[in-house]
Amino acid sequence: MANEDSDFSVQIRKTRLGGLARRVVDQSIMDREAALNHLALAHDNGVSFLTQATQAMPDKKAMLYRMTAEEYGMPLFDLRTLNLTDRPADLVTPKFIDEHQVLPIFHRGSKVFVAVSEPGEQAGLDAFKFQTGLGVEPILVDATALQESIERIRGEASASDLAVLDDDNLEDIEFVDEDESAGETVSQADAESDTPVVRFVNKL
Repeated sequence: MANEDSDFSVQIRKTRLGGLARRVVDQSIMDREAALNHLALAHDNGVSFLTQATQAMPDKKAMLYRMTAEEYGMPLFDLRTLNLTDRPADLVTPKFIDEHQVLPIFHRGSKVFVAVSEPGEQAGLDAFKFQTGLGVEPILVDATALQESIERIRGEASASDLAVLDDDNLEDIEFVDEDESAGETVSQADAESDTPVVRFVNKL
């Protein structure tokens, strides 16, 4: 195994840099030798070059994600601006989201905009398409923000599973007039149309 890793490192140094590694060198974020070292480390750690580079240079994270979005032709979205209650929660389960590290953030017609932190990872998107039968538009997001959102969704799902509606709760139920309810629905729709993710999607 050691020989295989050594051979891979030698092979990396003989190849021409491409993708994000080439971009960071071209834009003087790091020199060629550093980029080659990060490629080798990414291989050894079983992660992408993006993950390896952002871990090594956290102060350059925003720039690296922006360059990655440009390299892959993907939209870049600040996931922390999303109110998770606005996401389409009925498409896949929290367990599916956690397992595949894909988070649906907006649903329009037959297409779902899905947040991912690894642009080269297709397995999760393929699983989502198979599960839902819908088309997907991958949206690049910060890996830390994605993990925080997934953990919050997982926690809320666990809390919901433990919640029990007992007889005392029934006394607090209020019946709303249909006309009033319809008015509230319209107001809610107007409010949702101005959320950050909707404005973001409308620009695409």
